[in-house]
Amino acid sequence: MTLYAQTSDYEGVYKDIEANEIKKYLELASITVNLATLTRIERIGFQNLTTLQQELIKKATIEGAHYFKENAIFECEELESYSITDISAKEKETLASALNLPKVAFMYLKRTGLTSRII
Repeated sequence: MTLYAQTSDYEGVYKDIEANEIKKYLELASITVNLATLTRIERIGFQNLTTLQQELIKKATIEGAHYFKENAIFECEELESYSITDISAKEKETLASALNLPKVAFMYLKRTGLTSRII
């Protein structure tokens, strides 16, 4: 798993968490950021992106990690549908709301040109 931001990057912006806890939030945020770009980052390769794209993705990852930490979110879950006996429901959300990233993170990601136009 490639982390799109390092502990030192996070600590350069936020100083509110122990270094040993940051990694789990950065990992979750990296996965979520990649999903928000429809796995384009992973398919292209982070190192193959422009410097500007890398910086914007790093900022989005930091904001996502901070959001997950502040809201005690430990996993990325998308609920598409479920059923209980005779009752069923289907939840259709936008990518932005389903991934549970803060708006500022999506603002950074939109500037990379790697997201869908519907975010």
